[in-house]
Amino acid sequence: MKLSKELLEKAKTATSVEELLEKASAEGVELSAGQAAKAFSGLHKMGELSDEELDNVSGGGCKDSGDTPKFSVGQNVYEYANRGSYPVTVTYVSSEKTDCGGIITSNVFTYSVKPKGGELETDVPEFNLHL
Repeated sequence: MKLSKELLEKAKTATSVEELLEKASAEGVELSAGQAAKAFSGLHKMGELSDEELDNVSGGGCKDSGDTPKFSVGQNVYEYANRGSYPVTVTYVSSEKTDCGGIITSNVFTYSVKPKGGELETDVPEFNLHL
């Protein structure tokens, strides 16, 4: 099942883990209680942002990747979403950096990632991923 923006928006409206489980079930998404608790926590994150999260929301996330990719094939990481993040597995790492574009012209590695039970996402910039 593809993890769409619409599905994430519906999940964000859940006010409890139990409600998230109900919403997931109604959409045909199977979640264990543990997965739902982790997802709910990520969607309703409270407290201070990490330096990396702050960089991404403040526009500083488009910085040069450096000489080597930060993540490797098979590594389980998280991809930033609107109000949290969700787990993905890296399936491909670009061998060359691409221009991030816009005002900031840094070069970043891109990745292909796959959420559990979801569809492959390609050309995900490095700054959209975190451990």
